Amino acid sequence: MRIYRLYNPNQEYRTIQIANTPLLVAIDHNDYSKTIDIHNTQYHWDNLDKELCDCPFLIGAIPVFRKEKIYKIPYIFSSQDISTTELIVDGASYILLITNNVVKGLLDERKSTITRFSDGRIMTVENYIFKKKKEYPDIFRIEELPLFTFVTDRIANELLEQNLSGLAMEECKTTYSLLSIFNR
Repeated sequence: MRIYRLYNPNQEYRTIQIANTPLLVAIDHNDYSKTIDIHNTQYHWDNLDKELCDCPFLIGAIPVFRKEKIYKIPYIFSSQDISTTELIVDGASYILLITNNVVKGLLDERKSTITRFSDGRIMTVENYIFKKKKEYPDIFRIEELPLFTFVTDRIANELLEQNLSGLAMEECKTTYSLLSIFNR
């Protein structure tokens, strides 16, 4: 089973303005519980000289999909692991997708390429390497850096079938640790 990190490089597409919105507060605190405030805010596009896309992720990391495209993937709306909130961006409907499934201890911090803040918290991960497991959730975030969403090949294939502009996927590596070999 393969794992992919979902993202949008945001370099060639418009981005959603989130400054001074409840959405920015939610991202800063990793708390999306005030969905009514997020939904009731009017959003606008940044970078108007660039092309619109189907997946204008927030800060390149948090999945946002054009509503009519994402509704073609039944798993997204039938899973208890996912919360969705509709965003209206200059009159068009988009869906903010937040996975509630946050997995602890999956990132192999010794083998991944990590940049840390001075207090030891993870700032960025350049190269994600996950501990090998028999099964992974179909969609999840990691506790060590819960910004990005990860999917298994099952969900990745469903997303690829939709031919979504602005969606990029990076395959993550998995590795056995000595402890996981003995616990199989």
